[in-house]
Amino acid sequence: MKKNYYAKALALTVAASMVSVPAFAAEGTDAPQAQEETVKQDEQKGENPAIYETKEPQANAFEGSCGATEEDTLEWKLEENGDDLYEIKGDKESEWLFSTTEAENSKKVPAYTLTISGDGKMADYENYSTPWGIAIAKTLDPTAEKGSMYKISPRITQIKITGNPTYIGSHAFRSTSIKEITIPASVEKIGNYALIYCRELEEIKLAGDNDNRDFYVEDGVLYENYTENGKSGVELRFYPSAKTTEEFEIPEGVTALGPNSMQTGRFSSVTFPGSLRSINSYALCGCVNLTSVTLPDGATFGSEREVNVNKGAGAFSGCTSLAEVTNFPADIEAIPIGIFQGDVALTSFTIPEGIKELKDRCFSDTGITDITVPASVTTLGNGVFGGKNTEEVTVHFAKGSQLQSVGKNIFNNTSYKAIFDMSDEDAIDAFTKAGYTIDMSGVTIPSDGIFQYDFAGAKKLAIKGFVEGLDVSKKEEMVIPDKVEDWAVTAIAENAFQKDYNKIKEVEIGANVSAIGNYAFATNDNGGGATDGTLEKITFKSGVPVTVGDRAFSKYSDKIGRIFDAGDREIIFGNDVFLTTPLKTVNIPNAKKLGYGVFFNAECRKDLEVLVINGSAECNTFAFKNSTNGKELTYPDKAEYSFAGTKVYAVNAKAADVATEIKDLATNNILCLTDGGTVDINSKVDATTGLLTPKYEGSGKIFDGWYYDVDRTETKLEGKAVSGTTYTAKWVSGSHVVSDTKVNFEDLQYGYTKVPSEGITVTATEGKPTTVELVSKSQNVDASVEDTTVTISPKAGLGIGNYTETVRIKTGDGATHDIKVTFSVVKAEQAAPAAPEAESITRTSITLKAVVPNENNAKAQYRINNGEWQDSPVFDGLSARTTYTFAVRYAETDKYAASVASEAQFTTRKKSSSSSSDTSAPTYGVSTGKTENGEISVTPAKAEAGETVTIKATPDSGYQLDKMTVKDKNNSAVKLKKVDENEYTFTMPVGKVSVDATFVQKDAADDSNAAEAGKTIKLQIGSRIVNVDNEAVIYDAAPVIRNDRTLVPIRIITEALGGKVDWNGAAKEVTLSINDKEIKMTIGKMLEKYGVAPVIIDGRTFVPVRFVADELGANVAWDDSTKTVTIKTAR
Repeated sequence: MKKNYYAKALALTVAASMVSVPAFAAEGTDAPQAQEETVKQDEQKGENPAIYETKEPQANAFEGSCGATEEDTLEWKLEENGDDLYEIKGDKESEWLFSTTEAENSKKVPAYTLTISGDGKMADYENYSTPWGIAIAKTLDPTAEKGSMYKISPRITQIKITGNPTYIGSHAFRSTSIKEITIPASVEKIGNYALIYCRELEEIKLAGDNDNRDFYVEDGVLYENYTENGKSGVELRFYPSAKTTEEFEIPEGVTALGPNSMQTGRFSSVTFPGSLRSINSYALCGCVNLTSVTLPDGATFGSEREVNVNKGAGAFSGCTSLAEVTNFPADIEAIPIGIFQGDVALTSFTIPEGIKELKDRCFSDTGITDITVPASVTTLGNGVFGGKNTEEVTVHFAKGSQLQSVGKNIFNNTSYKAIFDMSDEDAIDAFTKAGYTIDMSGVTIPSDGIFQYDFAGAKKLAIKGFVEGLDVSKKEEMVIPDKVEDWAVTAIAENAFQKDYNKIKEVEIGANVSAIGNYAFATNDNGGGATDGTLEKITFKSGVPVTVGDRAFSKYSDKIGRIFDAGDREIIFGNDVFLTTPLKTVNIPNAKKLGYGVFFNAECRKDLEVLVINGSAECNTFAFKNSTNGKELTYPDKAEYSFAGTKVYAVNAKAADVATEIKDLATNNILCLTDGGTVDINSKVDATTGLLTPKYEGSGKIFDGWYYDVDRTETKLEGKAVSGTTYTAKWVSGSHVVSDTKVNFEDLQYGYTKVPSEGITVTATEGKPTTVELVSKSQNVDASVEDTTVTISPKAGLGIGNYTETVRIKTGDGATHDIKVTFSVVKAEQAAPAAPEAESITRTSITLKAVVPNENNAKAQYRINNGEWQDSPVFDGLSARTTYTFAVRYAETDKYAASVASEAQFTTRKKSSSSSSDTSAPTYGVSTGKTENGEISVTPAKAEAGETVTIKATPDSGYQLDKMTVKDKNNSAVKLKKVDENEYTFTMPVGKVSVDATFVQKDAADDSNAAEAGKTIKLQIGSRIVNVDNEAVIYDAAPVIRNDRTLVPIRIITEALGGKVDWNGAAKEVTLSINDKEIKMTIGKMLEKYGVAPVIIDGRTFVPVRFVADELGANVAWDDSTKTVTIKTAR
């Protein structure tokens, strides 16, 4: 009957000096303290209250300059103001030490008013490096180099800002004791952290309007509009910490909570809007009254506005009353650093499946005592469940855990249990690798009656030796099993079979063994001598790479012709593995490392017949010390000479492509070839050394000579090789320098016609001829040499895929150089299709006009509201009278990527009011007349009364739209709304309509406009209906009254008068062209004549109505009773 190893819990205990892995349920105590880790301010744009930065001291003064540059004339001044301010003695410096209310053990201290005056931008500061903070600090300590959050900045109780500053610097007013602050109208931007930690602040105010700034105040809270990194939204910048609001509802439309934005707020409840998308670092840190949090769908952590490495770090940390968190996002990869650190009332939390990482301290110092880590988590950071808790914490790891990495002190001071399923090898191994100790007291280790086993990881065993009392006959031919039941045998422990050295004859190493411990098969003599043993043969089954420990097969003194055959296993040897042990055959075709003295004194002088050691091994000249055949022989003239059948192969070290063995080489020397060297056995021996000269198969190296060991010093062979010596080839860099040995071309789109190229130059450093020879190149690249430059390029017409190619050159110093060339051919881009058009619209469905495949034979795909793409243009099951966004693109093919999508919006029909049934209201047709010199299209072709119909005109080349008319069934004109020069919309009346358009040549249109110079335009305050020569047109902006001035949208009037408006966004400049006159205006720049600057309202430029009269030569009349402006121009 198979034993069950899954039902029990693995327990985890932490030793102070090591970290180990939890397996089944166990308790741990006395864990070391978790190490706090610095959170970089410039990466997270949030701020940990415990971290401060130093800055050079500034001059001791109570007034000075605070401008960002010499052109900014801002000045600061500090004056005592007599306000009540008390310093309260606390147990720790980190406690809040100041109050405006007297308390027990408090003393009154000077309070200051900070005055900022002048014009321009204020400088940015780091933490407490403001000059006014340093000035106060120096009154207390003349050696102070900066201010302090707890002792200095709170002494400022009033801030006055005069003049016309345009920017308030970062950290400018942080930690002050102000109750309110008024931001002047001139301020356009406020730096990060300017108002954080102002724990007495009750209200933020704005003085006046400034159309150039993006922030605003609502109910004392500062918000900012932003458009950055392709994202637009509204960020809550600063919430006054002392604002007396029990329940705070963040307004709908707010998309982001800025760093530290609501920190230490006194509210007990926060309602997040559905529009919220991002929560920044420390956004609600220290809100001690907050009891619960429900996050909206789609909210995540980090910032849309900038690169944010530590996304959402500490967002809810220090919220000591926070007991419930619901709807935590499941589509993020990591629980942020310290997000709930210090939330002692939080006793439970569900980590969503799909989370991959729990970052440092995310649940540190909480009230959580039982939590489950989902299977998707691969990484646990430092101190995840740590802190000063004394309660026992039980952490369950879900079955199928994918855990790969475990940080330090994850439980810190807590006692704990870590519960796994024994089959979750990844999780258990991750804890084992991290050094956590596993309590196996409740787990039964399997046995096969031959070997003693110990726990070596999840379902892994280590052999400690034979079971007690095993018959000697069962020890002679020893086979290490691959598995025992379903546990893999992965290791042989140190000294495992040392006491059986005189009983074991043959050993076969199992396929799963990855480590053979030190002295595992050594004789029992660990002193200076050696002992006779019985071991004759060591073989390996095919399997995983093996590390062989120090002296694992050492100290045998017998004369047995011993065989060591590694088969195809990759081997890493420790030091002195075969120390003094005689060997007859050594076959290690895949060596990765030869440790110091691995064959030292291995008695190969008389017994070695075959030595095969190949592979990319690391080795040194001491590996074969005193191990070569001792007969007095030298190299023959020709390498094909055979000596007594003895075969000595070269030791190939770090060779990527090992040469064929040096067969029948009549020599008593072993040649070690390092760093990619090979030997051609048909080449002539060197007359000086009597050895063959190796070649270098790598890049840029030249043979420097054969080296050998002299008193553990590598010495170059200058004369003839000496019998019985091991020689190692050494290589040095050539005298020619190749500018680059790696070329990586940018991705090439399929069908590319232009082939990129890269030039590689060769220079000489020691005066040798600078020559370059092309040796070879891969089939998918072209290469040519001209003088000292190699030009490399991908071949034209290659298919999609990733390419790694090699170009080999030879330089004048004799060295070869391999230049690695990489590039990819990717799918080509496709142009986007035209915007989708509606074929039919009902109350519950919309059918788009089908788009035919493009020239790449890519079919069209459609989707609604950013949903999944589909092949059909039909969308059913929609809601009545609802606007949807539709998109169309060309689909991906085997050679082309999907195109960018084109979008359009359509609204389903409303439900018929005459019936409660699902029958749709009647629809009416929209017909288009025959046109010349252009085309018109309508969407939809049928519509209900009250629906919006769109008309698009497409003039032929050299023509433009002259006139668009729509007539109803009674032949009466239907009002049009102009969208742009070639697009209009109208509201569908009851009954069918007809649409006509005329197109004229562009020159004729200009003449027509000139002839119609005289016009009458009427605009009403607040109305978007503009009456031009008694014809009503709906525009997207309406006149307004501001500061007793009537402002009108200039584009509407200019275009109605036949003029043109151009906008330069970079310069914020508007240019009017009308009647051969050009007028330029800059947004925000005063129009001296009119005492006001042009402003932008809802995306349109507004000017005073008197400007129209004076600059456009029009007569303007005002009707106060109807709030109507009438503009007339002479014919």
